Amino acid sequence: MGGVEGSLVRDGRTGTLWYSTTAGPNGPVKWAGAEIPTDAGARENMHLFSSQNEGSSWQLHTVVDTGLTSYSSVAVLNKPPGSVGVLWETGYRQGIPKAIVYRAVAA
Repeated sequence: MGGVEGSLVRDGRTGTLWYSTTAGPNGPVKWAGAEIPTDAGARENMHLFSSQNEGSSWQLHTVVDTGLTSYSSVAVLNKPPGSVGVLWETGYRQGIPKAIVYRAVAA
């Protein structure tokens, strides 16, 4: 894999690892049990993965956005317990993001 942008955070209460990243037009490949993008050049389809075993294996938790997406950040939220917030850039045109979007995702 070459140059994949993503965000990784650990929930200290549950031990869950959360990872957000994009998937390019060639689709994902298997990595540590998770689907990981093969082409970071066409950033689209923001995915959120989780791991319950310190990253030995990963599960797709949800597809956060199916459009053009780019840099992201994940943060553990206090309420509801176990949830995370995802902040990402979306809708690029001539290298400039159309918007910065936020979504809370339940565990």
